[in-house]
Amino acid sequence: MIIEKGKAVIYCRVAYAGEAEIQSQITFVLDFAKSKGYEINADDYYCDNGVSGITLNRPEMNRLLLDIRSGNISVIVAKDLGRLMRDYVLLDTFLNEAQKYNVEVITMDNYTAMYEMRNSLAAILQNMNVAMI
Repeated sequence: MIIEKGKAVIYCRVAYAGEAEIQSQITFVLDFAKSKGYEINADDYYCDNGVSGITLNRPEMNRLLLDIRSGNISVIVAKDLGRLMRDYVLLDTFLNEAQKYNVEVITMDNYTAMYEMRNSLAAILQNMNVAMI
């Protein structure tokens, strides 16, 4: 699969700093991306090493968001959604931002099921908010 507009990138994150851990995740995700036909260069790695996933205050996540908004990215490949965000509200915000800029998010942990769960969760939260008003 050749990306016509923009490019495919990988995002990796480990909560506890360790070169071996982040390198292992990079290799794992990169192999998966290549198996799906994506060509990813070393400068297309966004890796937060030793940073919690419950905050948006991450250097590489911030760089990724800027690049999403610039329109230079078409696909983000990650090991799982937990690597992107550990907080479901922030995850929903991130996925909406990616969708807004036509960026596809692909994970190795069955993203489709998680996307459907996200839509269900959003509906539940919206109904709860209406019920509280």
